[in-house]
Amino acid sequence: MPHNVRAGALNAASVLAPAEASPNGSRKLESGISPLSSSGSGDGKSVMSRALGSDENYSAIAKHGLIMLVFGNVYTATNYVYQVSMGILLTPEDYGILFSLTSLFMIFMVFSHGMVLASAKFTSEYVAKGQGNSIYTLWRWMLKRTAWLGVLAGVLFLALSPVVVGFLNLNAMFYPLILFASLPFAFAISINWGVMQGMQRFASFGLNQAFLGIIRVALAIALVLLGWGLFGSLIAVPIAWMTAFFLSFLGLDRLFRRRSYPSVDTPLRVEGFVRLTMASVLALLGITVLTNIDVIVVNHYLGSAQAGEYSKIAVLGRIAFFAPVAVIGAMVPKTSALFENGGDHFRLFVRTAGIVAVISVGIVAGFALFPEMIVHMVFGAQSNSLVSALVFPYGLAMALLSFSCLGLFFLLSLNQLRAAYSVMGVVIVQLILMGFFHSNLIQFINVMLATSLLSVAVILPFCLRVRKRKMAS
Repeated sequence: MPHNVRAGALNAASVLAPAEASPNGSRKLESGISPLSSSGSGDGKSVMSRALGSDENYSAIAKHGLIMLVFGNVYTATNYVYQVSMGILLTPEDYGILFSLTSLFMIFMVFSHGMVLASAKFTSEYVAKGQGNSIYTLWRWMLKRTAWLGVLAGVLFLALSPVVVGFLNLNAMFYPLILFASLPFAFAISINWGVMQGMQRFASFGLNQAFLGIIRVALAIALVLLGWGLFGSLIAVPIAWMTAFFLSFLGLDRLFRRRSYPSVDTPLRVEGFVRLTMASVLALLGITVLTNIDVIVVNHYLGSAQAGEYSKIAVLGRIAFFAPVAVIGAMVPKTSALFENGGDHFRLFVRTAGIVAVISVGIVAGFALFPEMIVHMVFGAQSNSLVSALVFPYGLAMALLSFSCLGLFFLLSLNQLRAAYSVMGVVIVQLILMGFFHSNLIQFINVMLATSLLSVAVILPFCLRVRKRKMAS
């Protein structure tokens, strides 16, 4: 693991080394160094506190953010290659069905993303406190339960398949079943990904995500070219998730170097983990619905042909949302550790917001200045002119939602859970507006802009309140 991936945190090998009691009652690593001190001198100032309080820690978000940005964008790029290539190879009707199903799949995946966030936060806390044994115990406890939860989610969707088929006007029930066979693996891998993030093994996490995307797009293109059509584009998804799940254990090699661990020195906060997971799920459900439900509703009201054109707008516009997400993910374990050690977490949040702004604004500016060139370059010159006209406002809406996502992740990393409930209120407003304004694509875009602005207005006061508390303390 490269040294720069561990900057500003404890060495992962030391964190996971077994500890023994020192004469003064503190716990020491095998090397004789206390988990929270830089030497055996016992000067009372922890390595973590010094690292988190230094300017070097703030530059670490850029370093780790760059790692996550590179690998995250590889994953995002493969996702867009998958969507764009399927848009070219499939008929508009089949592509509309595929995009509607994958958007629905993303909504189900919020449970997985919520567990990634919660496990990353708790792992980073154990790292900050030098409780390596607790990391292993927490990982084992979470993995078993999320695997079964994924199976139950798959069974639940099996029962709901007739409703989904009717709502999306599908001609075959097995299409959604193929896609949602991914859920057991997608839920289980979330724990491995979260622990990697909490241990700040961003390179291992990013590589696994990138591999997932590469396998999916390569297999889907191959199967569609072989004549498997929509079926081939769907079956590639569960195969990719299953492969990535088994390979993800390679990124947790430090957890498996000892065959046994002594009992943990602190009880696992199971109740706190469950509460944070549920709040994370609720928050991510809100963000995911805000960014995905529009495609599903378009397919319902305007048909698969119009949904196919709208999907092209969404594929491009969502770049402004997904491109900075990798940087946001790198922020979470750092702000969580700063919060636990009394560091300046709000300053790190502001710097991360600056990086997100540079990425999102740059993308949206490209949509504003060169919409036709971008659309023609991606989808060909035969694309509907309406796609070029609407990609900028849709991209602007996605950029605003990326800031809402940043604020939510920041608040959750500080155990501030109330904002999650507010986002669901924005979702309700979005669904109501779409129920009234759905006669054409322009109305859907206007609804997306209105609700994205509302989401920022809802999240911002919570973030400012955190700043006031920090200044007062």
